[in-house]
Amino acid sequence: YSSWDFFSSSDPTNGLVNYLDASDAWNSGLINTTASKATMKVDDTTWLAQGQPRNSVRISSKKSYGGGLFILDVDTMPYGCALWPAFWTVGPNWPEDGEIDIVEAVNGGSNNQMTLHTGSGCTQSNNSPILGQVLSTNCDADVNSNSGCGILDADPSSSGAGLQQAGGGVFAMLWDGSGVSIWHFARSAVPGDINSGNPSPGGWGEPKAQWSSGTCSPYSYLQQQTIVFDTTLCGDWAGNVYGSSGCPGTCETQVMDPNNFQTASWVVNYVAVYTESS
Repeated sequence: YSSWDFFSSSDPTNGLVNYLDASDAWNSGLINTTASKATMKVDDTTWLAQGQPRNSVRISSKKSYGGGLFILDVDTMPYGCALWPAFWTVGPNWPEDGEIDIVEAVNGGSNNQMTLHTGSGCTQSNNSPILGQVLSTNCDADVNSNSGCGILDADPSSSGAGLQQAGGGVFAMLWDGSGVSIWHFARSAVPGDINSGNPSPGGWGEPKAQWSSGTCSPYSYLQQQTIVFDTTLCGDWAGNVYGSSGCPGTCETQVMDPNNFQTASWVVNYVAVYTESS
């Protein structure tokens, strides 16, 4: 984790979570590494009083990027009621510098949601050739309660239990002059060029999500971005939709019991970023 900063301030999305610094995360067993994998998880041993935040981890890359091909290979991601895991990129001046949500779901949802959050003027084109379902077209974070312009992946192996049952998979985000595109591949369908370390997005077929330069200039609405992993609980999204998610009780009571977080782990094989040389 030497290339990552640990965020230990209050959750900006108002989650019922306590983000630990690196030392406390190591000592409490919330992060771990082996020769080939990194694990980040939510505390799954401590009983809490109602309203007490649960320990978790949020990390950001020390390096920032102004474009490129970002690849995440995971065995599993956190899933279950009250959980809100995400893998995303964000600029230092939000929302003007933009945010790209590559992997995100709440309350154990079986479908990944990919979203752009920007300043005013960026929109999603309904004409983009994508495999996902467009949920909203205005990316402006200051309207529609910051829902952004989201796209839903109908593939149940793109998130949660389905992702784990598929043996994990790969998520790829390309940010270049043509816009932003996101692909997901279940483990059995990962292109050979990704596995060989020579990714060639031109041969991957239609992406799950795309925001084209014609309606959202990728270098105007997106500035230098760091890469973020986090798992929060309840909060502005998972908490607000908890009652309609099919989960039991309330989000706050769900957080109290550590047994509810036995599947609240990121198990990451690698993160790779490819940038064009000058």
